[in-house]
Amino acid sequence: MWVLYPHRHPAEQTPLLSNIGQKVLVRRRSTTAALPRYIRGSGVGHLGKRVLLVDDDHLVRKMISRHLVAEGYVVRTAIDGLDAIGKLRAGLPDFIISDLNMPRMSGSELLEVVRKRFPQIPVMVISGVNAAELPAGFAPEAFFHKNGFDFHQLLETILDVTRNLPLRTALPPIDNEPVIARWDEGGRCVIGCKDCLREFNIPRSADIIRREKWTTCVHCGKLVQFLVAEHLEGE
Repeated sequence: MWVLYPHRHPAEQTPLLSNIGQKVLVRRRSTTAALPRYIRGSGVGHLGKRVLLVDDDHLVRKMISRHLVAEGYVVRTAIDGLDAIGKLRAGLPDFIISDLNMPRMSGSELLEVVRKRFPQIPVMVISGVNAAELPAGFAPEAFFHKNGFDFHQLLETILDVTRNLPLRTALPPIDNEPVIARWDEGGRCVIGCKDCLREFNIPRSADIIRREKWTTCVHCGKLVQFLVAEHLEGE
């Protein structure tokens, strides 16, 4: 895993972010002129150009998106992990950049979902925490500390990680099999969502027994088909 922190000497970097309390300051200094020719905006044809950027901070999303678009990347944004899962339904990116601490679904849980469902997509985490404070077993392809990393490094890392990507990251085959629901001790029907990999429950009622039914995941909004098998009815 790549772990990058700000350089100690300001002359050697072009700062992108600077955290002061809860505020994020946007530096107006242009970075394009300092970038090597091969990673400037002219490189439209190379692979790895579709990026999903996930961060709950509007300023961070706007700033990073602006720089990536200027370099020829196609960027979609999401406000947290659950929003990102919704964006993945429309099409898969070549690369995911995600914050770590977000409401509803954190970057660590999103990485777990991506690893299980889309293991071919590399993930970079950008966070204000130190690498030593990352959750156990948390292993993105790259980690950037938010406090002053430079955009030059960000672009070079994206290029390195996506260098051997396939020509196109296709959506996985549609799984039309219904989810097998189960009953919990409280008499509720427990259903697992195949998109966000979370479970949710609905009240038990006679009309769902021995029938295929549809419901909406309370977490990510995915329409879920489920089946209560006869041996799971509990009566």
